[in-house]
Amino acid sequence: MTFNLTFIAILGVSYLFILFIIAHAVNSGWISKKITNHPFTYVVSLGIFFSAWSYYGVVDLAHQFGYGALAYYLGIGAFFLFAPIIQAPLADLCRRFQLRSIADLLVFRYNSQLVGNIATLFILLSIIPLLIIQIQAVADTLLIITQPLPKTIEEGLSWDQQRDTFALFYCLIIIAFCITFGASYSHHASLMTTMAFDSIVKVIALLIVGTFALYGVFGGLGELDLWLLNNSEFLIQLYNPDSSSSAHTLLLAFIGTGVLMPHIFYMSQTGRSVNEIARTVTWAFPLFLLLMAIPIFPILWAGFKLDVPLSPTYFTLAVPQYANAPVITLISWIGGLSAASGALIVSILSLSTMVLNQWLLPLLSLKNQTDIYAQLRWLRRLIIIVITIASYLLYLALDHEHSLTKLAILAAIQSLQFVPGIIAINYWSGANRHGFYAGLISGSLICLLGLVIPLIFTDFTEVLLIVISQYLPNNTPLWEAITLLSLGINIFAFYLVPTISPHPKEDKFLLDFFAEEKLAPPFSRLLFLLTLLTFPTIKKF
Repeated sequence: MTFNLTFIAILGVSYLFILFIIAHAVNSGWISKKITNHPFTYVVSLGIFFSAWSYYGVVDLAHQFGYGALAYYLGIGAFFLFAPIIQAPLADLCRRFQLRSIADLLVFRYNSQLVGNIATLFILLSIIPLLIIQIQAVADTLLIITQPLPKTIEEGLSWDQQRDTFALFYCLIIIAFCITFGASYSHHASLMTTMAFDSIVKVIALLIVGTFALYGVFGGLGELDLWLLNNSEFLIQLYNPDSSSSAHTLLLAFIGTGVLMPHIFYMSQTGRSVNEIARTVTWAFPLFLLLMAIPIFPILWAGFKLDVPLSPTYFTLAVPQYANAPVITLISWIGGLSAASGALIVSILSLSTMVLNQWLLPLLSLKNQTDIYAQLRWLRRLIIIVITIASYLLYLALDHEHSLTKLAILAAIQSLQFVPGIIAINYWSGANRHGFYAGLISGSLICLLGLVIPLIFTDFTEVLLIVISQYLPNNTPLWEAITLLSLGINIFAFYLVPTISPHPKEDKFLLDFFAEEKLAPPFSRLLFLLTLLTFPTIKKF
């Protein structure tokens, strides 16, 4: 079952136009502030973490890791579950000192502009795979529901050309939205409300597809149980997947995602009160995660029952399509478009803020300008265009050779390198910029050599596996080994360097400030050590 390409394109543009209308309605005061400032709106807006990979790729993760795929939800949820001791102190600093990004926060804590420059660089490297995922998912799914799968080389080339053309058009619409409603900080309320609506749409769509998979494909819970008994290999795979040993490493990586990913930080920290974060998010957001996790396994099993000829990555869309349910298929596609658009918009806005503050402003002189804020808005718009077009060009360069799951895990692993430096902001006043440099750079270089270069040069992967295979436990995936090794060296360097290098004299004020702000010293040190000890698998190395 396929749809007319023009109809689907109009449907997609119409949905994105609705986002424009909602943002404009908030800016014009047509939507009450009781709604835009309500805690429910804030909590639901955090659903922007639920990107195209969360909507599509997590089904593939469930196929590979069984119940270990729940590490994605547990990792993100842990960050918000412990909001009073992790997130609330960071939010308080951001609110008091007008810090608008992770890079600003790190510059403030470690008292160095170079920290911001380096942090922005590595955050860009970690978020680029996520941007590519959103573009690739939208382009792939458009062609899946509008064109038959290619059977010849000529059909495949035509398929790719149409997909890339739509991806470019989609990027241009995202640029227009970001420039119109995101280039000014005064539009944060409209952005949050729009993202809340966007999150509701994708969660409802996913629940509808999951319900259809359960009742429309299997016929109910009893029939599903019977099918699993008759196809026990799928049930066994839940408990003993090929990659079961890596589930705990996934949990570590996705904890890093919750801490670092700039689009999550941008929505969760900026302008929110500490009490609202601590009291509301602690219980509301994990509940929100539960709703999103429920449909994953029914969708996975429904795809296998229908013998869908696609990767499990796209079962969320393919299950209703191959079950001949056109309305559910359209709802599923809109949900995927919603998931990709929300994550892409907020990611680009957060990155543009960091690039502007950390790279451009130190180099430019705006003192003689009559309207500095207008200049800043135009600079930010230019950055938005550059980031989006660069992401599209990288999407073309990778040429769909890598799955959404592989790109998502790569982004999560790189984000994990920031965890020691972020946690130390409030809970270890002894940390300094030199330790931050040493830990972040050493860990990121290992990720570069072990994960990024093999992603581009496949022959390098085989050489790397031959070199390090003798040091790896049996059946340990390369990505898991690189994750644990990079994080272990990062933590070691981050802790060791401050003990052998004195704090700069200009840091005395900050040391005194954080010594007063943090918890009582014995409890603070214990909490920091316990945080590091939550990475038990490092003992392998």
